[in-house]
This record gives sequence, C-alpha cells and structure tokens, in this order.
Amino acid sequence: VLIPYWKEFANAIVHWSEYHAGEATLQVVIRRIETPDAVLDVLCPAIKRSKVRAFGIVSDGHSRPCKLDEFIVDMIHSNHEVTTVGFHSVVLSNEEWKTICDAIRARDVGKTSTMELSQFHECFVDGISDEALKDILTSNAVWVSLGGNGMSSREASIIAEFLNSNPPLARLSLKN
Repeated sequence: VLIPYWKEFANAIVHWSEYHAGEATLQVVIRRIETPDAVLDVLCPAIKRSKVRAFGIVSDGHSRPCKLDEFIVDMIHSNHEVTTVGFHSVVLSNEEWKTICDAIRARDVGKTSTMELSQFHECFVDGISDEALKDILTSNAVWVSLGGNGMSSREASIIAEFLNSNPPLARLSLKN
C-alpha cells in the first residue's frame, strides 16, 4: 500500500497548513488510488489538523467494506475548514451514506460552519434509494450535486417535497 508515501503526503498537508496556508486553503482529491483502512489511518490525523477546504475521492477502486464513512465523519466533525466533500464512483451502503449526511447535518445545526458543497456522482450502482436521496437532500448543504446516480421521474416527488420545505439549499445539480 506504500504507507511511507502516504505518511509523507500527510506530513506535507500539515506542513503546508502550518507554514504556507495564510488565507489560502487546500483541496485534496484522491483520484483512482486505492484507499484501504491503513491509508485512511495515516491521513486522518493530518486532515483533522490541516486547512483542507475540500476533500474528495474519485473511483478509488477499493472494494468495500472499509471505514471510509468513519474517516469522512471524523473529518467533518473535527476540521471545520472543510466545506466541500465529494465522491465520484465511490459505492457505500445506504447506512454509510446516512452516517456521512448526518455528520454534515449535525455540523450545520451547531453552526460551527456550513457545508457548501456535497457531491455524490455515480455512487449508487442500482440507482439511488429513496432513503439515501432524502438523507442527502436534508443534510443542509448549500449545494448538492447528484450526477449519474440513475435517477428518473420516480425521484421527482421526493425532490419536490424537499424543495417545498424551504431548505437552505441554493443549488441542486441532477445531471445524467
């Protein structure tokens, strides 16, 4: 898994945050790289201490289960610099997505900071379930992007009901 390289990367994130960030922020996107639990264990302390504004995982190729949901929840709870989380082709269970959405919602309730963007692209192999859609929509993110999740007119009533509740949502993207 090349743990020494992940440790070096984690140290670099912390170093940048402590000595170079100033008013700048960092975006960390892990693209097409396997992220087993050992990697998440190395990255977690660094992400918690850093000035990472956006964190995403794109098609990591790792078969689940793992503790990605725990990692994301811990990051959301402990690093209030993070205002964007994104996932593309990362498939988790509905319960794991619910756990992540609950963390976003809880942080907004505490008004410590608002999650500006939550992206879930191509994360639901057989189409997004009603429960998962409701959890994502009610997470209180300002912008929700749900591209490529096999949605159809079946989800229209759930989306309409949500929008009628006057949510804090400013932007909803439903491409593909």
